[in-house]
Amino acid sequence: MSQGSRRNVWLRHAAIALGYALGYLLVRHVSWSHWLLFAGYRLSVLMLVPYRYWPALLVGELGPMTYDSVSCAQTFGWLWAAVMLVPPLALVMPVVKYCRDRLHMIPAHGPVHLRVVLACTLAVSLIWTIGNLVILSTARIPVDFGPINYPAVAARWVIGNYLGVLTIVPLVLLIREGKAKQFESWRSSLGRAVRSPLAIEAATCVLPALVLLTWLARETSSESMRGMVQMSMFAPVLWFALRRGWHGAALGGAGASIAVAVTMPQLYDPATLQSEALVAFAVSSMLLFGSRMAVPHRQVASDGRDSGNSLDLARRIQAQCEIQLQQSALGIDRASETVHAAENLLFDRSPSRPSAVDVRELRRLATA
Repeated sequence: MSQGSRRNVWLRHAAIALGYALGYLLVRHVSWSHWLLFAGYRLSVLMLVPYRYWPALLVGELGPMTYDSVSCAQTFGWLWAAVMLVPPLALVMPVVKYCRDRLHMIPAHGPVHLRVVLACTLAVSLIWTIGNLVILSTARIPVDFGPINYPAVAARWVIGNYLGVLTIVPLVLLIREGKAKQFESWRSSLGRAVRSPLAIEAATCVLPALVLLTWLARETSSESMRGMVQMSMFAPVLWFALRRGWHGAALGGAGASIAVAVTMPQLYDPATLQSEALVAFAVSSMLLFGSRMAVPHRQVASDGRDSGNSLDLARRIQAQCEIQLQQSALGIDRASETVHAAENLLFDRSPSRPSAVDVRELRRLATA
C-alpha cells in the first residue's frame, strides 16, 4: 500500500470516529431518564457500518466516555472511572456480528429480518443494562443520596434502552430499504419519499392524532388521565401498521415514542415508564405483524409481475401473428391482382379469339 493510500485510510477512520463522537454527543443531549435514544444510535451504526470501521467507532465512543470518567472521578471514585472507560459498543459487538453473519439480520438483497432485529434489540438492551448496573455498583454513592432501588433502576434502563432502539433503528432500516430500491441521488429519494402514500398518511392522519393526544396529556392535571392518554398513543401505531405493514409501525412507533417522552411530567416518572412499556410492546408486536403482512404482499407482487410478463409475452405473440396475417393477406391480394392482369392480357391479346362463352368459361377457370 502506498503512502498516499495509507494516509487516506487513516483519514477515513479518523473522520468516522469524529463523526460518530459528534453524533453520539448530539443524541445524548436529547436523551433522558428512561428514554435513551443513544442506544438506538449505537445499534443502528453497528448494524450498517462495515466491520473494518468498527475500531474507529470504538475510538469515537471512547472520547466522550473518557471525558465523563475523568470529570466525575473525584465524585464517584477511581474504580468507577476505570470501569467507565469500557465502551458500551464493545460489549454488544459479538452479538451484532453474530446476528449479521449467522442470522442474516440485514441481507444484501431482500427484506430485513425483523424478528432477528427485535431479538438483537432485546439482547443488547439487556447487556447494556447489566453493564450499567455493574458501573453503578462500583460507584461511590454520596451519603445524602439514599439507598438505590436496583430492580427499579434495572427496569428503567431496560425499557429506556429498548424503546430508544425501537425509536431509531426501524426508521434507519426504512430509509435504507427505500434508498436501496432506486439507484438515485438522495435529493430524488427524499422527494419520492415525501410524495409517497406512506408519508402522506403519516402527515395527515398519524401526526395530527399524536399531536392531539400530546396536547391532551400536557393540559390535563390528573395523573390518571395523563396515564390513560399516554397509553392510548399506541392506537395510531396499530392503525398505521394495519395500513402499511412494518413501515407504518416504524413511523408510528417513533412518533408515539416521542409523544410519550414529551408528555413526561418529570424525570423518573413511574406512570410514564408504564406507558413506555406499553408503547414498546405495541411497536414490537406491530413490527412483527407488519413483517408477516409483507410476505404475502411480496408474493402477490411477484405473481403479479410474473403474470404481467406472461400477458406481455402473449400480447407480443398475438401482435406478431396479426402482422404476419396482414402481410399474408396483402400478398394474396397482390398475387390475385397479378393473376387478373395476366389473365386480361392473355385473353385480350390472344390472336385466335374464341367465342364469348368460351372466354367467360376460361376466365372463370383462371380465377378459380
